[in-house]
This record gives sequence, structure tokens and C-alpha cells, in this order.
Amino acid sequence: MVKILCYLTLFTSIAKPPSIVPGLPFGENVFFVLASLTIVAFAMDRFMRGMPLGKLPQRKYVYALVVVYALSIAQSGWFGGTIEILAIWAKIAIVFTLVVDASDTSRDVRRLLFTVVAAVTVLAWAGWHMYLYEPELMQAQGRLQSVGNYNLSNSFALALTVASPLAFALLVTARGFSAKVVYFLLIWGFALSSVYTKSRGGNLGFAFAVLASIILSRGIRSRTFKGLLVGGAIVGIMASVPVILSRGDVQTYFGGDSSAEDRLEVWVAGVKMIRDHPLLGVGYTQFPDHLSDYGVEKKMLAHNTLLSVTAETGLSGGLLFVMIVVTTWRSLWRVWRAASRDPAQHDLACLTQGVMIGLVAFLINTNFSVKDADPIYWAILGVAGSIVVLHTRLSGEAGAAPDTPAGSTAPATSH
Repeated sequence: MVKILCYLTLFTSIAKPPSIVPGLPFGENVFFVLASLTIVAFAMDRFMRGMPLGKLPQRKYVYALVVVYALSIAQSGWFGGTIEILAIWAKIAIVFTLVVDASDTSRDVRRLLFTVVAAVTVLAWAGWHMYLYEPELMQAQGRLQSVGNYNLSNSFALALTVASPLAFALLVTARGFSAKVVYFLLIWGFALSSVYTKSRGGNLGFAFAVLASIILSRGIRSRTFKGLLVGGAIVGIMASVPVILSRGDVQTYFGGDSSAEDRLEVWVAGVKMIRDHPLLGVGYTQFPDHLSDYGVEKKMLAHNTLLSVTAETGLSGGLLFVMIVVTTWRSLWRVWRAASRDPAQHDLACLTQGVMIGLVAFLINTNFSVKDADPIYWAILGVAGSIVVLHTRLSGEAGAAPDTPAGSTAPATSH
């Protein structure tokens, strides 16, 4: 029951039900109601079973970052704003904590990935529904977007980018042919949706995610078939460029237009903010309001996650953000190498690889956007932590059979 609540909390953190189906009970607070029930049930379950939280180096960095964000905005004396930020980051910390300790087998990890993919699928459905039937709700230049946290094209592109390698990992580890076909169609649906967001950074990240998933796949043994898939993906990427360049505010894929020039100007201003406010930054969410102090007339986001975090929260916030990513990646790399050497943990190795690619794709995408509080980012961090905790526990169980793929039987052990 606790796991089901955890999956529902994760799903609603990404695809907000009120944004998709208006009129639901509790309205915008549906997530907080569900998350509160889940965290209480989770705490009681852990206490009754005498199980501590899984040990992860990034836990302390995550919680420290919550404190840094609160201090950053509290420097202006806006206590209400501090409470608001704490509420946002408490939501993130709750999801992270729940997801990290949600897995007892590789099947549970697969369910977590399925939950994320399912949430993004619902977002894609909502986006295409607006695009086809409610065009007046779309932004200028006909760019595909979704709802809730992903009501901007670049944000939606990020969700699609991260979900694609997760869907590929589910495809590789799926048992039935029909399930593989469904995941294959989902990936192509994500690809088409990504193209129509017309996000240059988003599609760059998506291209990396797809190509890396195919090239590194351990489930595709035929080099000829793998080469055909890579070739098909490259052709699809090249064919998508004219669609992306149909935007009225771009001229070339890599710059030379007003959109790119604005970002360069903002990046220079962001570096100057860090120089002038190294301790606590200019304040969380205050980046656009300080641009005028550095000769930038437009109010814009930093269009770079690390730059935004560092400028708004100071060097400490930027360092913590980097440490979260570095420790997560390092832990995943160790699990992937160990699981890849054990045939019994083939599924876990494939799922871990999908999460690793998703994290790198996220970082590529967020070189051009601000997504430090994005729900799907923290979902990925939570799933990564869950994989590490699971593998550590399995490795430490003396005499226990290794985690086996769903549907198979663990070999008996002799003593």
C-alpha cells in the first residue's frame, strides 16, 4: 500500500491532476494531501519495520540546498516568501525521500520508471489535445506545450527528453512483445512531441538521449540492427531541423539570432551577479529583477540552471547543486559497472543506464533553461538514489540470492 501511495505521489508531482482534469476534489492541493498521507504512512511503515532511511551522500546536499534557498530569499526580510520557498522545497524533499526508499527489487525500480514515463505520456496527450483542438491556448509560432509545470514549450521538451531513455530502458527489459511495441511507439511519440516544441536545447538533449540509449544498449545484440536504428535516428534528427527553425525568433540552430543574443547578454549579467553577491546571491527567483542593474532591459530567466542557482543563492548554492549531480552520477556509475558484470542483475544494469542517460540529457537541456526545481529532475534523482540503495542492500545481504529479473526464479544457494 505504501508503495502504491509513493507511485501516486510521484505521478502527481509531474502530471498535476487538476491541470489535466479541472474540478477534482482539493483542487491545486491534491498533491499536498496525497503527499502528506504518503509520508505519514511511509514513516509509520519504516518505524514498525525498524528500517532506517537508505544512506546516500547526496541526501545531506539536498537538505542543505533547501536551507540555502530559504536563507537566500530571507535576506530581503520577506518572511512570507521564505515560507513559500520552504513549502516548494519541502515538496521536493518529500518526493525525493519517498522515491529513494521505494524499491526492494529491480521490478520496483521498473515501476518507478514506468510511473515517470506514464506521467510524461499524460502530459504529451494533454499537449497534443491543446495543439489540435484548442489552438488559441497555444503560444505564438505554434509550439507544442503541455499543462501544469510544463505549460512552456522548453519545460515540456525537458520532460520528454528525460523520459525517453527511461522508456527505452523499459523497452529493453520488457518481457512480452506487445509491451516492447508499446514502449517503442511511446518513444516515437515523445520524439515527435519534442520536435514540435521547437526547443533547440530540448531537441539537442533528446537527440543525445536517443542516440546514447541505442548505442549503449545491452539488449540490442545485432550490430546491424543497432546501426540501422542509429541511422534512422540521425535521419529523423536532420528532418526535424526545418520544423524547429520555423520559429519566428530564430534564424540558425546554434545562434546568430535575437533569442541567442538575449541569452548571451543575460549570461554575462549572471556572472556579474555572482561576482557582486557571492555569499547568498541576489535572492531566489530574483534574477530577472536584477538584470536592469547590469544593463539588461528585458526581464528574463538565466536560461542556464547552474548559473541561475549560483546567481540567486550564491556560491554555496551552486556548489551544493553540483555536488548533488556529481555524487548521484558517481553512485550510478558504480552500480552500473557492478550490475553489468552480474548476469542475474541484467535488468538493474539496463534500468541504471537509462537513468544515467536521462540525467546527462537533463544537464544538456538545462544549459539553456532554469530547471533546478523541476519535478522530473527530482524524480530522476530519487530513482537514482533508489537504485543505489537497492544495490547496496542486495550486495550486503550475506548468502542472499542476487536480485533477479521479473518472472525468473532465483537459484538456490548452498551453505
